Amino acid sequence: MNPVKVTCILASYNRPRWIRHALKSIADQDHPDIQLVVVDESTSFDVRSTVSDFRFKEVDIHHFDVSRDERARQNRLGLNMNFGLSRANGDLVSFLCDDDYYYPGWLSAAARFFRENPAIQAGFGILRYSRDPGMVYPEAGKTRFFDGPVANPFCVLDHNQVIHRRFQPAYAWPTDPAVMGDSDAHYFRSISKNHVFHPIRVMAAVKRLHAKNLQRDHAAIRNGTASEVRE
Repeated sequence: MNPVKVTCILASYNRPRWIRHALKSIADQDHPDIQLVVVDESTSFDVRSTVSDFRFKEVDIHHFDVSRDERARQNRLGLNMNFGLSRANGDLVSFLCDDDYYYPGWLSAAARFFRENPAIQAGFGILRYSRDPGMVYPEAGKTRFFDGPVANPFCVLDHNQVIHRRFQPAYAWPTDPAVMGDSDAHYFRSISKNHVFHPIRVMAAVKRLHAKNLQRDHAAIRNGTASEVRE
């Protein structure tokens, strides 16, 4: 069978400890062909040094210095994901934020699914939630998954569990700061105008529930009251 290359876009902003979990979860994947694109805005640590502690076959790191004013008036997540998409060269594209991490074997299972289903353009795996600050893989607990195809993914699917073929031209993440907390929902809505999201029945990612996740923290980021070290 023809190999399927996966691009993983990792957004990073001041999570020096947790990003190691995200990076380890990518480095530990058994899929043989992964391009990692890191888009970083950290002010509290050197992301390049952190990434260098892991072995990646292909890694593309970009750091941006962002002023408080820029952060207040821009949707930085949307801008960073769009930049990552512009650097992607894989057959498939997945997304990860620096406070979450993948299950082992997720990318190889997803690649196999798309190889066996050439007409399908977008899919999603099983997302499990965790309040543990460590890198654990819960065997039980709250999950997000649907047994059938999802035609309307808005605020239904999470970006950490979604993987899709690399579209050319690429669909764009929203850049309006008013929708930063739901950026992935708007992005998936754009894709769903042409494609249905199909279930991939394997564990995809662990999503942390904590006080400074994007949905709770985006207002503080925009008004400049978020702490520099976000963990």
